[in-house]
This record gives sequence, C-alpha cells and structure tokens, in this order.
Amino acid sequence: MSNSIVRVPFLLFILCCLCSHAEAKTITVSNPTAMQRSELISIDAAALGIEAGTNVVVRDVSNIERPTQWTHDGKLLMEVHVRPNATATFTLQPGTPAAFRSWVDGRQYPERLDDIAFENDRIGFRIYGPALQKKGERGYGYDLWVKRTTEFVLGELYRNDPRLSFHLDYGKGVDCFAVGPTLGCGTPALLQNGEICFPWCYETYQILEKGPLRFTVQINFLHPVGSKPAELERPKTPDGITEHRILSIEKGSNFVESTVWYDQLPSVTDVLAGFPIRPAGAATVVLTGIDASINDKQDMMNNHVVYDLQGRRVSNAEAKKGLYLINGKKIVVK
Repeated sequence: MSNSIVRVPFLLFILCCLCSHAEAKTITVSNPTAMQRSELISIDAAALGIEAGTNVVVRDVSNIERPTQWTHDGKLLMEVHVRPNATATFTLQPGTPAAFRSWVDGRQYPERLDDIAFENDRIGFRIYGPALQKKGERGYGYDLWVKRTTEFVLGELYRNDPRLSFHLDYGKGVDCFAVGPTLGCGTPALLQNGEICFPWCYETYQILEKGPLRFTVQINFLHPVGSKPAELERPKTPDGITEHRILSIEKGSNFVESTVWYDQLPSVTDVLAGFPIRPAGAATVVLTGIDASINDKQDMMNNHVVYDLQGRRVSNAEAKKGLYLINGKKIVVK
C-alpha cells in the first residue's frame, strides 16, 4: 500500500452578512469532514466588502479576540477551530486589533553569508545566498531545521558564536539535513534535455509578510544573457531567464507553500522539485559509549574540529584531557 501526504481542503462555506451592529459582519466557517480542524483560513477582502489592510477585530462566539493578519495579496488570514461536521461563527468589526505574539519569524542573515532563514512554531528553513556562492560553494537547495520547541531558535544559532554548531542538538532542535550540491528540501529546477538545470543562489529578495500567522518572502534568480561569474563554472541554466519564487510558512505547519514562475522561457519546459535520498544510516550519529581515544592532543586540535559535550567548539587553548565530540563520535583525550 502506498503512502502519500494529502492536504484535505478546509471546505469552508464563508458567509459574510450585515449584523445589527453597524459595519459588523458574521463569518460562518463550516467543516464538512469527520476531523477536528484547527487551521488558518484566508478570505479575500472583496468577499468581506472592505479594503485590504483595514484594521479589523475578529471575535469568536465567546467574545474572545482571534489573531488575524492581512496578506500581501489582499486576504485576511485568521485561525479557526471547528469540530467535525460542525460550524464555527466569528464576528468581524472595524477596530484596532490586539497585539498577539508572532508564531513566525525570518530575515536575511548577512552575518552568515546572506542566508535567508525563517521558521514557525514547528520547523525552520534556510536558503543560501550570493555571498556563499562567491566562495565557490554550490548551495542550490533549501536546508531545514527540525525543532523541539515552539520558540524561535534561528536567531540564537546565527549569533556567530564559534562555540555553537547548527548540526548539534542543544535541546531545541538541529540541522540534520545534508543538502550538499543537491536541490535539498523541495527546491524547484528546470529540466532540459533530461538534465537538471541547477539554479544559482538567489540574487534579490523582498520580505512580503512577517507575522503573526504567516511569513512570506519573494526571492528572485536573475540569469542575464552571457553572465558567468569568474570564480565559478556556470550551471546549465538557460540564459536570459528570470526565476521568481514566493515562499510562505504558517503557524502550525510542517510545510512551506511555494509559488514559482519564470520569465522569458523560450518554450514549454518541464519543472521538477528535488529531494535527495540518503543511504540508510549514512547521516546517523550515535552518541553512546566511547568510540576511541587519542594520546596526542595537539594532533587532535590540528586535524579536527572539536566540540565539548555541550556542543561548544573547543579551541586549542581550551583543550584539556577529557571527553570530546569529533566527527560525531565521543573521543577520550588522554
């Protein structure tokens, strides 16, 4: 039996009607499925009869205000909880909404080679930038963090603290996804003559939304005719094509919604999304027991990147006899 991921549409019947209160509207959300649904929905401003960006307050039947957000394309985003085969009713009125905590976060990190990284309460992602590309690295694919906490963690990891590693779990999560020169976690690419046209790192970006319920960024990949960075052989991306992506992550989701389009494609072209499959156990690190011992501390420091058991990088001056992590293994220095 095959397994597949299916996102069942929240088949919503959204009814907007005038109430007795001036300019108030009632929104009725219907859940026709047999599942409890706790999700974000979006309603076009035109369907509500108001201008996008208007300050509004949304309350449930218990008069509790619900967090909302206007999207960059003129939709009102709101979180709803609806029981199986039932409806939930909300009231929308003009007013200044309360300040809610944000469940999403993201920005460009020039301190780490122009990465763009973003996260929600469940997972995090990063996109490699032009500064990394100039170093000669082929960072085509999306990278991801798995998280153990609903709090934000990326800002802490990007502090540029040499004692911290993205690839060690300090109790809040870890980047354990080996991207390498691949399309990583679902990066799109053109397919021409049976070959993948690996994209460059992004060249420009614009953050379109920054919470509290959804983070959205647009990234652009420009390939002008005849361009070829001197420091790196050009991937086989057709000249003259501009690629655009809009990426969104929402509260409570494990996935990023991606909209991709291309300008100046000369003909109908196949597009794919990549995800590398690693050999079983290839990226597994088991930190139980003692794996080896080293007698020459100086040799260890000269030839390896060394961490202590708290995941902090150890310098030559700090190294003493004891237990360390080297290449994911516990090593005793005598």
